[in-house]
Amino acid sequence: MLAIREWRHWFVVLLVGGCVLGTWAAVTTAKDEPSATEEDGDKPKRNPFVPRASLSAEELFEYIDRMMEAPRSVQSQEEYGPAMVICAERLIAKNAGETMRAYATNVKLQALHKVAQYDNQEYQEKLVQFSKECEADKDKQVVKTAKFYLLENEIVTFQEKKPEVYGKLLDETYDMLKPLDGESLDARYLRVASFLTRVINELPEEDRVAKEYKRFGELFSKSEFRELSKYGKRIAKGVPGKAENLVGKPMPIDGMTHDDKKFDIKQYRGKVVLVDFWATWCGPCRAAMPALIELYDELHDEGFEVVGVSLDQDKDALLKYIEENDIEWPNIFDADDSDSDRKALAERYSVNAIPATYLLDKEGKVVAKNLHGVKLKEKIEELLKGKPTEAKSEEKSAEKPADIKEESKDKE
Repeated sequence: MLAIREWRHWFVVLLVGGCVLGTWAAVTTAKDEPSATEEDGDKPKRNPFVPRASLSAEELFEYIDRMMEAPRSVQSQEEYGPAMVICAERLIAKNAGETMRAYATNVKLQALHKVAQYDNQEYQEKLVQFSKECEADKDKQVVKTAKFYLLENEIVTFQEKKPEVYGKLLDETYDMLKPLDGESLDARYLRVASFLTRVINELPEEDRVAKEYKRFGELFSKSEFRELSKYGKRIAKGVPGKAENLVGKPMPIDGMTHDDKKFDIKQYRGKVVLVDFWATWCGPCRAAMPALIELYDELHDEGFEVVGVSLDQDKDALLKYIEENDIEWPNIFDADDSDSDRKALAERYSVNAIPATYLLDKEGKVVAKNLHGVKLKEKIEELLKGKPTEAKSEEKSAEKPADIKEESKDKE
C-alpha cells in the first residue's frame, strides 16, 4: 500500500494529465515493476513521478508533455526533476524518430538544470557533461539549449576565472538572451540572472557596472515570470545604494508571516535571534537550510530563535517548502502588499545578496552579519551564555553591492 504522501503525488499527477484512461495507464502503482530510482531492500523507495517502464514511445511522450506543463507546485517537488530525466532517457532509448529524440533531449537538459540550480553539484556535473555531448546535435534547439547551459556554468563558476574575462562573459550572455522575448525568459533564467549581478559587481569600472545593471535589468523585466521580472525591474534602476552598517544597532523586523500572523521582533527580546533573508528559488539558500534547521533544533530550547524573511513572490511555493521541510520558525512574506505604505524589509535594509543573515543579541542589536557554520554556532553560544563579544561583520566589501543574488561563498 502506498504511503499517504505518495497518494497525494498520484492525485496531483492525475489532475495534471486529466482523469482519462490513458493517463492512468501512464502512472504506475505499487504493484507495478520497480522504477529506475528504487533502492535495494524489502521496502524500496520509489519516485512517484516515474511511470511504468512498459509505456510505448507515444504514451511516454504524452506523459512527459503533460508533466512539463504541470503547475509550479508539482515541478517544485524534489522527485520531479530526477523523474523527468529518467523519462527523457527512456524516450531517447526507444529510437522513436528524430522529432521525439530531439524533444526528449531538450527535456533531459531542462530536467537536469531544474535539479542542478539548487546547488546540486552531482546534477550540475551531469548537466555540463550532457550539454557538451549535445553541442554537435542535429537539432538546432538542442544545440542552443546546450550552449546556454554551458555558458551559464561559466557564469556560475566565474570566481574560478580571471577577472579579465568577466566583461566577455557578460557580453556573451547578453547576446544569447537578447533575442528572447519576455515569455521565453521563464523560471530557468532566474539562476543565471542572480549570478550575473555577482559578476557585474566584480567589474572595476563603475560606469560599466551601471551599464550592465541597466541592460540586464531591462531584459529580465520583460519576463512573465514574477520573480525574474521584479528582479529585473529592481536592478534596472542602477547600482543599489550602499547598505547601512547595522552592526551594534537595533534591527526592527515586522510584517505578516507565511501563516498570516502579525510579527514584531520585539516579542523575541531576551532571545538570541538570527534573521535570515532567503527565497525558495535561491540555490545557496536551500543548500544552507538543513544546517540551519539542525542548529535551531539544537539551541532553540536554550533561547535561540530564527526569523526568516522570504523574498519569494509565490506564496504557495513558500508555504509548500516550509511544510515539506518542517520549518518551525516564522517566515515573513516580504512581498506582502496588503499594506500600501509598507516598505519591504529587503529594500529597507538594502539586502543586496541572499542568503543574508543578521545575528541579534538579547537586546535586539546586531552583533554579526553573514556568519556561517562553526563561527555562527560559537557566536550564538557566547550570546546565550551572556558573554561579552566583539560585534563584527563578515560581509564582503560593499563598495559595489550586487542586487538580490545567490551568495554561495563561505558556506560550511
